[in-house]
Amino acid sequence: MRVRRGGNRIQQQKSKHALEPILRGASVLLAGYGLRILVQSLYFVVVTRGLGAEDFGRYSGIQAVLLTLVAFTSLGYPVLAVRDVSRQPSMDRQVWSDGLRVTLLVGGLLAVAVSFFGPPLLGVEFPRLPLLLLALAELPVYGLILVLNAIQQGRGQLRQMAVVEVGLAISRLITVGGTWWFLGLDLGRFALAHASGSILWLFIAVAVFGRGWTWPLLNFDSRGVRARLHDGINVCLYNAGRSFLLGADKMLLPGMAGLVVAGQYAAAFRVAAFALLPIQALMSALYPRFFLEGGKKTSRSLEALWRRTAPLAAVYGAVVAAVVFAAAPLLQPILGMEYPDAPRYLRHLIWLVVIQAVYLPLGDTLAAQDRFGFRTASIALAILVNLSLNLWLIPAMAWKGAVIAAYASHFCLLISFVFGAVYSFRRVSVAENGDGRE
Repeated sequence: MRVRRGGNRIQQQKSKHALEPILRGASVLLAGYGLRILVQSLYFVVVTRGLGAEDFGRYSGIQAVLLTLVAFTSLGYPVLAVRDVSRQPSMDRQVWSDGLRVTLLVGGLLAVAVSFFGPPLLGVEFPRLPLLLLALAELPVYGLILVLNAIQQGRGQLRQMAVVEVGLAISRLITVGGTWWFLGLDLGRFALAHASGSILWLFIAVAVFGRGWTWPLLNFDSRGVRARLHDGINVCLYNAGRSFLLGADKMLLPGMAGLVVAGQYAAAFRVAAFALLPIQALMSALYPRFFLEGGKKTSRSLEALWRRTAPLAAVYGAVVAAVVFAAAPLLQPILGMEYPDAPRYLRHLIWLVVIQAVYLPLGDTLAAQDRFGFRTASIALAILVNLSLNLWLIPAMAWKGAVIAAYASHFCLLISFVFGAVYSFRRVSVAENGDGRE
């Protein structure tokens, strides 16, 4: 028994040393995401001031729809690319070749569908051509950037991944900010500038960061696409479900509580989302390692990896939520006079960061064990809770009803992930020990 414990200590030391280069890469990625937060914050201020609360409310509703649909544009290829390339690096060219074709086809069709059916779905008016431009930027164009970065993530190229994310934000800021400065913003000019910045950066990123595996394209591997389809659909449903969970209230508020309330609520929610980005960056850096450990099937190192990650995420969530809560009154002077209630909304929403910081590592643990179906079922339950409460509470309580629905649904997702992870860890323990005894 002593020998076994000693062996476990040696394995833990090896695991710790193996994590050091990943953590160094994570620090680079975190620095890049910090710069991205700064750029996106400037972009956020430009858009909110340029469009005003009413048009920003329109845009936030459409954006929530697009964020829900973006998961379907690549049929789950970004997540599956991380899994496949991290386990077998030679697959990068084939994954890109297949992902490019799938994303252009599916994303293009979804963009056209949104331009026709988006406004009636939300119950708000939105010019069709600007809506088509926004949909093209957020679906096929951004979908390809996600596939590109997922392959780099699987290859462990975190520095390049951070540069792509920051470059996209800078490109959009330059085009949209320049348009606002010289011409002023309306929905049409904003959509054209946003799409132009996105497309320009896609070409630059593929040319610079995809050399060696993005061209020439391989033959389309229809058998490989079909083999990934089951997991890919579950990945799509989960990612779309998470986007819907984060955006359902912003879809419903414009028609049920008014555009001004919706715009201010969306602005406050965006700040809370910015606060979570560093945790998302850390999880992105560790994602390939999760898949590597999960692919071993019988190793307890996946549980050990989660135990090292979860406390850091939870502590960060609590600290940053407290800081943002204290600094919330600064939001209104930054956004402008049209957002007088945004600080109050932010103080109610910011504690969602704590819940998300706790369940994100659990979700990655489940994905690493290929339990995509369980994650899909969990997010479906959370959406049911969220949508039911929003439809019930928003007409009576306006934005406060949306806040209650958000907390209830995210807590539901947390509980589901906890039960799923506990079951998975116990199953691995029984598999390693036979009858479960030491």
